[in-house]
Amino acid sequence: MDCSQTRLVKMGHETVTETFDCGDSDLNAFLQDDALRYFDERMAVTYMLLYGEHIVAYYCLLNDKVTFDTAAENERSLWNRFNRKNKIPNLKRRQNYPAVKLGRFAVSIHFKGQGAGRFLQNNSLRALGSPRRQKPGISRNTWKKKTEQKTKKTEPSPKIPKPPSKSRNSTVKHLS
Repeated sequence: MDCSQTRLVKMGHETVTETFDCGDSDLNAFLQDDALRYFDERMAVTYMLLYGEHIVAYYCLLNDKVTFDTAAENERSLWNRFNRKNKIPNLKRRQNYPAVKLGRFAVSIHFKGQGAGRFLQNNSLRALGSPRRQKPGISRNTWKKKTEQKTKKTEPSPKIPKPPSKSRNSTVKHLS
């Protein structure tokens, strides 16, 4: 697969999804029947990795919330540790925190094992502004290198020598 022909697009009304098959009928049905309706109702947004006109993989993002249950003692201590670790002041602590959920995620059976899923997972984390604390994954450049048959070796760039530094004495002008 030539990765220079891949692109990541947001699903729209003109997107053709009938040819996608990941081997799971529920995930196929979501992309073909429900994804556009979710987009129109502003419930979720679906992003697809395309190779030419073929759908390599897709993922769906939707809004969610994380709820703090005050009745559970062990959950209270967990939230207190989270708030202290992230330096959230007491006045700004809430029972609900906004979140983004990775709803559906599928890779076509024709492109499995080529790193497309990992690339999309990393892309979704970057799109959300996730900090770089996760384990390093596969970047687009690494994915291109893995999928290309031959890699061109580049020569190291030549070192440019530094210009000689001027001494202080050469810049001082004598006034008479």
